[in-house]
Amino acid sequence: MNNSLIYQIGAQHEEKGDMEAAYRCYLEAALSRDAAACLALARMYFEGDHLETDLNKAGRYYALAYDNGADVESAGLILAGDFAESSDKTDIAGSLNSAAKYYKAAAEKGESFGYDCLGSIYIRLGDYEKAKTCLEKSGLKNPCGLFSYAMLYDQGLGVARDMEKAVEYYKKAAKFNEVLREKYGTEDDYASRAEKRLSEMRPRDGVRVSL
Repeated sequence: MNNSLIYQIGAQHEEKGDMEAAYRCYLEAALSRDAAACLALARMYFEGDHLETDLNKAGRYYALAYDNGADVESAGLILAGDFAESSDKTDIAGSLNSAAKYYKAAAEKGESFGYDCLGSIYIRLGDYEKAKTCLEKSGLKNPCGLFSYAMLYDQGLGVARDMEKAVEYYKKAAKFNEVLREKYGTEDDYASRAEKRLSEMRPRDGVRVSL
């Protein structure tokens, strides 16, 4: 039985509400990299439909779906990038370049966060010019991009070191934690890293920081 037919049988099971049978069919077809089956599995793991929500597995199957020709939504591409970024600890550069592929695809679909993720990747790869370009394309609206942009000026990575500019963007990133703590009792990792860096900068580097 070919993979396409196995996927179609799985889709029929899903339509009838038999998610266990659908999952088994999708998994069998996905083993041979059937794009539609990979996409179906990714959505099941993302939505927690029959399966426990697992964003890492969702990212893995979104990546497989995209690599085999599926039209993956931007949120799925971000998850694919997140999965790829940490998938191979023995080949960091390879993992980062693989992640960049998915983040770029998300950005090209109009997802500004894709540019933030790309900027962060290019910093780690040492391509600071590309990092700056991507971060500025993102519109600098979230902690990841704001923190990464501040870091360029903080460390003088591909730009003239400018501590006042670094502080400006670290503070913008850190502000996200005010809302998150008040509304949800949680924190953003990049906002917390910005807070930590701001605390380290007082009174170092001749910069006065008031939070």
